[in-house]
Amino acid sequence: MLIRNIKVAHFRNIQELILTFDHRFNFFFGENGSGKTSILESLYFLVSGKSFRSSIFRQFIQYHQNQVSVLATLGQTVGRDIRVGIAKHVNSGVQIQINGNPERSLIPLAKILPMQVIAPDRFSLVDDESEFRRRFVDWGVFHVEPTFSDLSKQLRYVVKQRNALLKVSGDIAQFQPWDMLLIEISNKVHQLRSIYINELEQSFRNLVDDCDQAYQLNFYQGWPTHCSLEQCISESFYQDKRLCYSQYGAHRADLILLYNGRSAKNHLSRGQRKLLNIYLVLAQVHHLYHLHGKRTVCLIDDLSSELDVCNRRRVYKMLEVAQSQAFITGITVDPVLLEKNYPIKVFHVEQGGCREQSTKLYEVVEELT
Repeated sequence: MLIRNIKVAHFRNIQELILTFDHRFNFFFGENGSGKTSILESLYFLVSGKSFRSSIFRQFIQYHQNQVSVLATLGQTVGRDIRVGIAKHVNSGVQIQINGNPERSLIPLAKILPMQVIAPDRFSLVDDESEFRRRFVDWGVFHVEPTFSDLSKQLRYVVKQRNALLKVSGDIAQFQPWDMLLIEISNKVHQLRSIYINELEQSFRNLVDDCDQAYQLNFYQGWPTHCSLEQCISESFYQDKRLCYSQYGAHRADLILLYNGRSAKNHLSRGQRKLLNIYLVLAQVHHLYHLHGKRTVCLIDDLSSELDVCNRRRVYKMLEVAQSQAFITGITVDPVLLEKNYPIKVFHVEQGGCREQSTKLYEVVEELT
């Protein structure tokens, strides 16, 4: 599913904006502070109800306004279009509609519109905590396994209840039902994650084949492999009591990133870590398309400042092969993107406004330079 058009109201410096997009590449250029990233944020808000730069609602609603809204038409090459919308008022929760019907959750919208973000101020899979890598893995499992959403919700609930009990009770018998649930759900979640990780690793290998085969992806299930989760939970009970949280279970899983058998975080340069982060995200995009036939919308902020010419070429090629719809920002139009005559629309962003421009102008300028 791709985004055909969008209407944004009161998002950061955007008063009102109506845009129609290309099915493949859409490039937004303009000076710093013009509103390029705000357009990407509004697209992200459509499927998540939040910004990828801030979790504070007041920071992305326009000053002196009480509500922000994003409406869009989604479609495929064939089939009926889907009208979707999301609005959020300062004094109420999120309102979601799909084809005029209200939805209680963003999950149905997130399922029909897979979306990934590559941005300088986005979390780093290499540098940041295990929570972010776990979310990365779970995003992929969510989009390929229908039962995963309910399982992950159950896992969060059980862990929350068990941790609360750890703070107030010392009676081991009271933990038995929660421990049994934690073990049962953790094993189910791990099984789904393991299948996904094996497939993802192959997609990752295909992407880096011409780049570097020294990268390794290992997955920690949330407890040691040499013993059962039941044994780990039983033996760690008193330490869990002291710490007031559950040390073992699928909620503690992590994707271990290695380079030549060593920690990628400690042995890669800053540029290499950025590149690895991008390749991991694109591996998910490729996996979702080639194994499950789902296209991903990719929001890519300021790629030219992050990667050199050679690596930008590789990224654009990867997006094309995966049939992704990409929304990309930059100070100026990236000539690398115009080299292969990809389907593209170019937009000039200025003071919260945006107008489409012909790519022919930039092709001529590139020839003259």
